[in-house]
Formats: sequence, C-alpha cells, structure tokens
Amino acid sequence: MNINSMKLTNTLTTKEISGPSSFKPGQILYGKVHYIDQFGHARLQIGHEIIVAKIEAPLDVQKDYWFEVMNTEGKVQLKVLENIHHYDSLLSYLKLPNHSRMKQLLVLWNEQNLPFDKTILNKCANWIHQETDVNKVIETVKFMLKEHLPLTNNIFNSLYSLKNGVPLSSMIEHLFFSLNNDERIQNLPLLKELELLLTKRADSNSFSNTNWGKGNDVFRVLHHLTNLFSFKERVDKEGSEESIRLNSELVKILQLNHVGNQVKIDAEKVLNRLNGIQLNNIDKNDFLQLMITLPIPFKEKLMDTSIQFIGKKRDDGILDPDYCNIILDLDMPNVGKVISRMYVQNRKISIHILSGMKNMEILASPFTRVLNDNLEKINYTLVSLKFDSIDENDRKSTNEVVQTIQPGSLDVKI
Repeated sequence: MNINSMKLTNTLTTKEISGPSSFKPGQILYGKVHYIDQFGHARLQIGHEIIVAKIEAPLDVQKDYWFEVMNTEGKVQLKVLENIHHYDSLLSYLKLPNHSRMKQLLVLWNEQNLPFDKTILNKCANWIHQETDVNKVIETVKFMLKEHLPLTNNIFNSLYSLKNGVPLSSMIEHLFFSLNNDERIQNLPLLKELELLLTKRADSNSFSNTNWGKGNDVFRVLHHLTNLFSFKERVDKEGSEESIRLNSELVKILQLNHVGNQVKIDAEKVLNRLNGIQLNNIDKNDFLQLMITLPIPFKEKLMDTSIQFIGKKRDDGILDPDYCNIILDLDMPNVGKVISRMYVQNRKISIHILSGMKNMEILASPFTRVLNDNLEKINYTLVSLKFDSIDENDRKSTNEVVQTIQPGSLDVKI
C-alpha cells in the first residue's frame, strides 16, 4: 500500500504527497476514515491506498465518504462531497442517467477500484445503453484503460466484439450470405474468396479436399488464411499479387453507397472482430502476447480455431525459446472441442489436453512417442502429457495468435 500525506477540508483539500499519486483531477474517490488522532490527523483508506490527512472537515470515524480530486494553483486537492450518500445522488452529481444498469455499473466499478472519472463514466453510460451486459462493458473498458487505448467507439466496439460469444466462423457465414443475396455486388473479389473459404467451390483451389493429416496440406491452408486475415506482417512474394486482405476489403464495402444495409451490418461485425483481435495483442519491452482466431474450412463446416501465445523477451529483444505458454482451442466437426495447453519452462514441456471425448488418451497414445522423439530433436523434453474431460468453464472461447509456420513443419493428426 502507498501511504500519502495530505490536508483535508470540507471544501478544497491541499494534498501534500511525498511521492507520485495515482489520483487525477476530475476523479471521484470513495473512501473510509479508519482513525483520527488527537492532533486532527486521519488515516483514510481510498481503494488500495492508505492516506494520512490533516482534517479540516467534520469527518466521522468508520464512515464512508465520496471525494472529488481537484486541481487548484498547480496542486492536487480533494473536495469532500458532503451530500453524496448513495449511488442515486452520485449519478445526479455526475449528471449521468439514473437507471438500474447505470447503478449496477457504479457498484461494480467501485468494487473493482476503477477511477470514477466523469469522462470515462459518460462514455460507459453511452456504451451500456448500446449493450445489455454491464460486466462485459466494464471488462472491455478496464482493458482499454490498462493498455492506455483511446476511449473511442470504434475501439470499444472492436474489443467488445471479442466478448459477445458469436464465433468468427458464424459471422463469416452471415457475411457471405448477405453478399451473395445482394445482386449489386456479385463481382466483389471478397465474395469469391468467401466461396473458397466456405468450400462452396469445387475447383482445384478448394479446401474441401484438404488432408488434415498431411503437413504440407495444412501449411497451404494456414498460409492462405493468415494472409487473408492479415495476421502476418507481410505477404510472401509467392502469389502476393493475387492475395487480398479481409480488413481492407471490408473497409471498401463499408464505403460503398450501393450496397444493402444488412451487408454493411455484417461487414462491420466482422471488421470489429478482426480489429479487436489485433488490439488484444500486447507487445511490451519484455513480454509478448499474441492471439488469433482463424475459421478453419473443414469439409463438414467452417469452425474456429483459436491460438494464444504468451512469451517473454531476452535482453536483445528476441523471444526466449526456453519459456512460453501456448493455448490451442479447436472445434472439430466429429471430435468436438479440444483445448491443448502447453507450458515451456527451461525447455521442459508440459501439455494438458482437455476434450469432450472420454477415450482421447487412448486415441492419442500412438503419437505420444513420435511427439517425444521429435521434441528431443530440437532440444526440448516432454516431461508430462495429461488428459482431462472438458468442463463448462473450459468451453468459453479463448482469445486469439499466429506463429511462424514453415512448410512441412506442422503435422496434424485428427
């Protein structure tokens, strides 16, 4: 806990802080008075911070108060909000809509020690008016604040799209049917690309005949998808002139005047999801988190595969191959959901596989020795391979990542 020293009045409070504070002008703070000594010094708890204050206001021990952070003559000050005793009066003071969802937001906001900033709360008031799930709105805004992202509608909608529970594959299918039903845009390159993805074409380029047990076939599909969904930093020279990017094609559609409203709605949903995936990636000085979701064109139907990679960087900025976590969340037509969690510590690998099939361990046993031998060839050791049944918590979709995949290096056995 940080212990700050300040002077508190019932009007403006000069805050005399020995170190930097997280309090910013305009914030509303909720705190409790724990102790007042004979010299008029009080010990206050505001969030996770303990503050020692010189009292110049009639405050009671063990009572909760609301304070507003002010900025007067270059000094951060606090103002005691004497007439704020419940969330109704706080909403009135902040000039925010007074309805049940807004009160719910304030309660959850306070429980999570988030800053009661007027600008932020006004944004939230608009967003919970659009969306019904207050918890997901708060989760989205928390991420935006943590990663210092601008509080814009576009960024919020993109990140919130990751939490709506609709698979990307379903969104792609809806977009295809909307495009296909609009006679004004039958010649769009994107429509032909989605026909290929949804295996609606029977030519040689179709994915319907992919051998998912053959590494080169799998590489061909993933290479195409990572180009299409813009999850590669560059398009390989081979075939680059013919490659299209889904993001840019969706933006073009949204700028057209002669397309139907449903096409634009479905295009915007897919674009928000793709932008949300990109915004959810974190690349800092010593830490990298990459996430991706790719709709995989199985013969039976299009189904999502999500990959999450979490690793750390060495001092030279290169990823440390000795440490990482990789989570694969795969939906398959016949097997169902399979989640593989791989943990790498000092080049020692532990794998935990969850699935809805009771005999998954028996099915995988012929490949365990092959896996172990191949890992040893690249100086890794498989120390544990564990199988469990999947539960409802595990069925929640993981967020998304793409790794560099070389031809022939990936061998999928289903």
